[in-house]
Amino acid sequence: MGQLSVISYQLSVIRCEFLVYCLLFTGYWLLFTVYWLLFTVYCLLFTGY
Repeated sequence: MGQLSVISYQLSVIRCEFLVYCLLFTGYWLLFTVYWLLFTVYCLLFTGY
């Protein structure tokens, strides 16, 4: 019985870490997208004038 609870606890910890990594990855991806959009807008403005 104790072994089973240890395994389930490890699984829940792994799931939590996976969620954290997913959130971090999504945040970095959003930041990258925002910076890319800003860069594109600046390029268009500079080449437009």
